[in-house]
Amino acid sequence: ADLAVWSGAFEKTVDEATRKGLPLRQTSIDARMSDEQRMRSEMEAHLALAEKMEKEAREAGIADLDEKVAEARKALRRSNSILSGWLDNLSDASSGLSDLAAGAAAAERTADHLAAALKQTTPKDAQRLKEIEKEIEVGAAARSQVAETARKLLGLPDVTEEDGVKNTVSSIDGRVAAISADFDTRMKVNRE
Repeated sequence: ADLAVWSGAFEKTVDEATRKGLPLRQTSIDARMSDEQRMRSEMEAHLALAEKMEKEAREAGIADLDEKVAEARKALRRSNSILSGWLDNLSDASSGLSDLAAGAAAAERTADHLAAALKQTTPKDAQRLKEIEKEIEVGAAARSQVAETARKLLGLPDVTEEDGVKNTVSSIDGRVAAISADFDTRMKVNRE
């Protein structure tokens, strides 16, 4: 009977924990993954107890206890399924954030390189401006990759704390726009 009460309460705890949304901040994801591990550990211990009690009840012929334990096991299995899905989503978010950080770092390095190259290039250096134009295309591709990673992250179910993802894309967009404007100005002077 205590197992049935515990499994019902546990099912509510799992439901409440998983309804808090999927954070897009690594520290929050880490905390939720820790919660998931703790809940899974508790659940597995109680599931093992339920299986043992169910077996003992069957062997002793106690049908009423057998039914209560079976109900508790069903609740624990539902909780297990919910936790598994939640962990998958947390893992996807964590992986996506890692990809976003790596892509953003690469885009920032490219932007730094392009900004420095433009600063060192006179508007009359047509050859170097053509080379930089090709490099800008590479930078635009890196920016597109970051935007695609962000789109996937923001498309995960029930996301929260998404400001960091949006700010990352916005920051890179700003850098790309500034570099493009500088390049366009130099090209305009070059054509004159």
